[in-house]
Amino acid sequence: MRVSRLVILDLCIIAMALPATWAAQPATSPSADWDIAVSDIWRTDLARRSEQALRRGVRFLLSQQNPDGSWGMGKATDEQGGNTALVTLALLSCGESHQSAAIQRAIAFLKKVQPEKTYHATYSIALRACVWASLPEQLRQNELRADLRWLLDAMIQGPSRARDGRSVDRRGMYDYNVGGSGLGGDYSNSQYGVLGVWYAADAGLEVPRAYWKQVEDGWLAGQCEDGGWAYMPGR
Repeated sequence: MRVSRLVILDLCIIAMALPATWAAQPATSPSADWDIAVSDIWRTDLARRSEQALRRGVRFLLSQQNPDGSWGMGKATDEQGGNTALVTLALLSCGESHQSAAIQRAIAFLKKVQPEKTYHATYSIALRACVWASLPEQLRQNELRADLRWLLDAMIQGPSRARDGRSVDRRGMYDYNVGGSGLGGDYSNSQYGVLGVWYAADAGLEVPRAYWKQVEDGWLAGQCEDGGWAYMPGR
């Protein structure tokens, strides 16, 4: 059975949203008291069902882990590390302890895999950085700093070359790997690259202000007239 990325992302979203369902609101009038009482019942039920969904999702993901600590397609080893990093991040976001046997196996796997040598390096390294940032500092040692350095260096900082040979200006964006080996920069890779850097910054690592400015400029330059973004600028 394949591990669905949608299932994993849903778990992350529920885990992040769940605490908000417990927030109490101050009463301002008798009618407000009644509205809040009804709302509290709804929120309590939502919290209960959300927690049940989280537990089911966690059990499923844990049941799919490979003996080497990875999560791949089916039972294949995750050679690039991206699937394993995504599942590990989802489990940690759902409250799975970093001391659990499954997470310990995943951490050991992520420390030895070398995604920078694979095609989808940006996805894998960015997600792995998110995992390192979610762990106690003594467990990640220099891993988060190394992945952050890779992500900072991988951001496109000048004209790049697309797969069809065209020279394109995608500064502030990310491609599949360093050097523009894919489409010359796209917003799918870019959102993951920036996410990994954001997690590292949130964990206390220093990110140059110039990086955020270049990212902002790159995204704003590619915004469509309707306010959205295409997969790549100009598409």
